[in-house]
Amino acid sequence: MRPSPNANNRSASGPKPEAILASGENARSKIMRVMWDRKSSETMIVGYWRYVPLVAVFLAALTGISFFILVPTFNGFVFGYLAIYSVCFAILAIINYKLARSTNAHFRREAALRHLLIDIARNRSAQFSSAESKAIISEMVRIDHEASKRERPRNEMMSAMAALPIAGIVFGYFFLRSLTVAQADHERSWNELLSLFNAAGANSGKEPPNNGKQGIRKTNFAAYFAISLLCFPFLAYWYYNLENRIELHLRGQWQSEDQLAKELP
Repeated sequence: MRPSPNANNRSASGPKPEAILASGENARSKIMRVMWDRKSSETMIVGYWRYVPLVAVFLAALTGISFFILVPTFNGFVFGYLAIYSVCFAILAIINYKLARSTNAHFRREAALRHLLIDIARNRSAQFSSAESKAIISEMVRIDHEASKRERPRNEMMSAMAALPIAGIVFGYFFLRSLTVAQADHERSWNELLSLFNAAGANSGKEPPNNGKQGIRKTNFAAYFAISLLCFPFLAYWYYNLENRIELHLRGQWQSEDQLAKELP
């Protein structure tokens, strides 16, 4: 799952929702286009990048200890503590930037996928004029609209401002909060839409895609924030947990896409 050399270009110029839906391709071709660059644009952190948060914590601790040894006073402890966060966030700013780019690429791709699922559901239920079918489609549209409003692109440069001395702590935590809090709602919206899609396609005789892996629970941001302030190495675990949960969502969605692509004519 290593990104190709052109991964960044792909994620920045990937297929737009309106371009995919406006084309004259059939449903299978459309979903294949939605799927084409997912492994490069949506891979969060691979290879040695996974260890960058740990490296940040190690270098920050080394910096803090050095300050305390060289200036073994209360002031030395304070400056050492500030140095810990400065070094830590300077390195984690790189991870924030990568996360922002990958998350934005995923939002664009999932928006295209949501629109496609709604179109397919409309076509499948066109032969049924029941109020239930109309209500299902209407609910799918509502979920899509709410997700589009909520999941606006992250400012990639703002995420990297965590590298700023002292003030970067605020930017770093603000970006962490935006990802941490939105995680469970993003997963819930996708699963609700897919469940409705399954219901809309139940009368078509097709085998509907499953929801893939589920179970992403809301993270208590306040608790994580307090613990990381008291014990900065906790940030490494925070990022590790965040990455794993995002990967869980992506793999579950990819599984649904693969199954849908097989079922479509």
